[in-house]
Amino acid sequence: LVMTDFLLIHGPGHGSWAWDGVKGTLEDRLRRLPGLYHSSYSAGSIIAPDLPGHGSRYSQDNPRHLSFEHCVDELQEFVNTSCMSEPVVVAHSLSGLIALELVRRLGNAKALVLIGAAVPDIFHNALETLPIPTRALIHALRLYPNTPPESVRLIKEFALLFLCNDMPFPEAASTVISKLRPIPLRLWDSLPNPIALEPACPTTYMLLKRDRFLWPSAQRKMAASLPNADLVEIDCGHEATISHSREIANVLLQYA
Repeated sequence: LVMTDFLLIHGPGHGSWAWDGVKGTLEDRLRRLPGLYHSSYSAGSIIAPDLPGHGSRYSQDNPRHLSFEHCVDELQEFVNTSCMSEPVVVAHSLSGLIALELVRRLGNAKALVLIGAAVPDIFHNALETLPIPTRALIHALRLYPNTPPESVRLIKEFALLFLCNDMPFPEAASTVISKLRPIPLRLWDSLPNPIALEPACPTTYMLLKRDRFLWPSAQRKMAASLPNADLVEIDCGHEATISHSREIANVLLQYA
């Protein structure tokens, strides 16, 4: 018995920390499966790497030198060197397109799970899936003092209004706001490969019903654009991986 590998891809400005709750819950549930005690059991991997320019790599990577292609190249190499076998690829927020392209390149993904994720059409990039008011504010935040080049700083007021609108302030401050880093914009400025928009593996789209960053109406349209995708709705805001980690883990378990 070989357990499933999971690759968890965080969203912009976040890091691997955004998956701590999902990862912990998923590992706990997998330990309780009867197959764990099978003599030929082999534990699967649940890995949440930091994307280029994010998390532990924030101060290492120059945002001017980052790109969508570079990010997907790194993730593909990471999957190969980690010997992940037919992974379930899971992505949050604007990283939806990164996951779609990665699944296309891998060719052997067991499933794709998108959580409040950007799925642009062939004429738009991931950033352009955001509502016009949100895009305008992001553009304005590029001028915020001490913001790195080619980046946007997610200030506290933005995070509270658009990302953590359904979370109590103490929880939002400790679990999200204090950890956010400027977003290197070049990771999300590429147009999709049309083939990537039709993933060959089973796909689930998790719609976040109280999301103010990527509106639920837009999420519903994007989910409908994916062939044969299952739609799961969660009553929460954009930071679902933190505020509703158990619900997300339960969905992922169907692919374990």
